[in-house]
Order: sequence, then C-alpha cells, then structure tokens
Amino acid sequence: MFPSCREDEPARKEWRRFHSTSGNNNTTNSSSSSNEKEEVQLPKVIIVGAGIAGLTAAKRFQRMMTNGRRRRIVEVQILEASDRLGGRIQKVDDFAEFSIDLGASFVYKHKYFRAIAEETVHDLPVGLVDPNGISTGDEDGMWLMVSSTWHDFLNGYLAPTSSNQIVYNCQVDRIKHDDDGSKENPIEVGCGDLTFHADFVIVTTPLSTLKDSDIAFSPTSVLLDELIASYPGEMWAGLKVVFEFQTKFYPSFFQLDEQYKNNGAGGEVEFWDYSNVKPRSKRHILTGHLIGPPALEYIDLPEGDIVQGILGRLDQEFGNNVATSNYTKHKIINWSKEPFIRGAFSSKCSKRWKGPQNVTERLYLAGEAFPGGKQDEGWAHSAALSGMEAASRIITYLNP
Repeated sequence: MFPSCREDEPARKEWRRFHSTSGNNNTTNSSSSSNEKEEVQLPKVIIVGAGIAGLTAAKRFQRMMTNGRRRRIVEVQILEASDRLGGRIQKVDDFAEFSIDLGASFVYKHKYFRAIAEETVHDLPVGLVDPNGISTGDEDGMWLMVSSTWHDFLNGYLAPTSSNQIVYNCQVDRIKHDDDGSKENPIEVGCGDLTFHADFVIVTTPLSTLKDSDIAFSPTSVLLDELIASYPGEMWAGLKVVFEFQTKFYPSFFQLDEQYKNNGAGGEVEFWDYSNVKPRSKRHILTGHLIGPPALEYIDLPEGDIVQGILGRLDQEFGNNVATSNYTKHKIINWSKEPFIRGAFSSKCSKRWKGPQNVTERLYLAGEAFPGGKQDEGWAHSAALSGMEAASRIITYLNP
C-alpha cells in the first residue's frame, strides 16, 4: 500500500537529493551541454494512455503547476498508442446536425461530473438532461449532455494545451522498473524503438491490454500478478450503434436485455432517443449500446449483418417490420475490434481493486478497471477520478 508521508519522509528526501544531481528525465538520444549550469530537474511523470483517466491525471498536475505561486512541480508526457486522444470516448460529427458520442455517453450524477470539471472550470456550457429530455435538477440518475459530448469535453477542457505533451502512435510495450520502488534508477518506458525515462509512471490502458500482456513489466511481481492476472472480472465485449429512421416508433429510453438478465448472463442492451435531448432537432436518431454477452452475438459479424441483426431485434420488439422499413442510415463502432481497446469496459471489480493501484511507490495502474471515488467500474467519471487520485498521490509524495 502507499506509505504515509511521515513514514517515508527520509526516503523522499534522499530521492530529492539524488534527483537534483542526475539527468534521469531524458529520453534516449537527448543530451545536454556539459558547459551549461547544472540545474535541479523536475521529476518526470509519464502517463500511458490519452483516455479520460490519463488526461484527467495530466490536468491535475497542470492545475498544481499553475496554482498559487505558479510553479511547475513535475514534467508530464503522455504516450498514446493510437493517432487520437480520447480512448473509449469518441464522437461522430457528420451523422446529424449535432455531434453524437460513440463511446461513453452518460453522466452519472452531477457531483461526479463537477468533480472532474472543477479541475478546469466551474460552469460548463454543456447542459444536462435525462434521456426523456427533462432537466429536473435531481443530482442522481443518468444524464446526457445537451449542447456537447464527452469527447468535446475532453478536447475543450482536459486536453493538454501543449501539443507536444502527447506522443501519438506510441504503443507502450515494456516498462522496466525497480520492484521495490527504489529511487536510484529511472523507470524505462518503451514503445518500439523509442525509450523514455521517468520518475513516476501512471498506466491507464484498458484492462484487456493488461490481461493480454501488451505491456511487458520487468520485473514481474506477485503484486502485479494479483492486480492483473487475478483481476476478478473481464473486459466485456461492446458495440455502439446509431440509427436514423424516417419516423419515431420507439420510446425515449428502453432496454432489450431482459432475456440475458433472466438467465444470469448479465450485460446491457439499451437504446435512447438522441434527438430527444436536442430540442431543435426534427431528426429521428436512435442511439444504443450492446455490452457483454448480448454483444457477443454480433462482434464477429460483418457490419451489414450487425445492422440487419439489430434492426431485426427492433422489429421483433415493436412489430410490423417497423425498424427495417423506416431505416435510413447507421453508424457503428465495434469497440471489441478496436486494436488498442478490445472491449467496452471491465466487469465485476471487487473492493480490492477499487481506486488506482500502487505497483510500487512510483508505478501506478489507473482507469475505469480501478475506479476512483469508490465508484463502480465502467463509467467515464470513475476512470477520471482514478486518474486524478493517482496524480494526487504523486503530488502528495513530492509535497508532503
């Protein structure tokens, strides 16, 4: 477990002394002039993954850099496997006259959204309504953004202001660390031919990539095996679908997963009228997701067969071939086939795995599989809170 500040103060002072006289923050191939005046270097934090957990962790560090005396306390670099930020938070802009989330969609309870938003701004111009298009002021429940998307929120409020903070197309495949958390050596983080050095590392990649050993941790440890190999849940399969129909034949929100829940398989099949939360829209846009066992029926099919299968399920629910006959167009993202994601979200996280996990004092696992704020796995806000908590632990360590 993470040591208390008081217990570890001698080690922390020794780490600072060592760090002030070493050049551990350089990537390979970088050098400094021996004639330059030696300066105390800032601790470097590498964040693996530019999803909401990674971006929120980076934002927490930035906030500390700019508060009070406006001093930087760490140098932050994000390594992202794909060519875009957001992870499982993506959107489509050209399907309708408004943007539509293709990943995370719901805000669960206002207070958690505010906890993330307050890292940057106090009043977000997004607007929150329930799937029926009603804003009741109730703190509880699931809400949708009226004038924005989760992806817009990431880009507008969490993405680093400096573009060179994120290295894209950099799939981390190895992390070499001291399993006792020693401060004597930098942590080596590699992606292909590139090697980066850091004093702290926060890994926010999906559970699927950890379980599939996309990253080779060296050395391995009993704790790592417990956190990853023995994780009690799995990465559930997942699809996000968007349909446009000629007419509306469905309620504002409905579920089609009763058969799976009745047989104990679990999972979710949920649809909501996206046009309902866009007051000026005259379009008939139905959005939904299939998570877990219900998605397994579709994820390996060609896209056309997926569309026909889901339309057929809607026909069965509402009768008269109504979905197929009113179908106009669709957009589907098969999260199970996204190479650096491979699923929707993790399942069955137990209390042992709540919150970001310390592999050592300088290496952390964070993200929705290790949900922050004592929340459940699978939510955008619990992933964000996990990233924030991991960053806060490092900040506390450096500034007791």
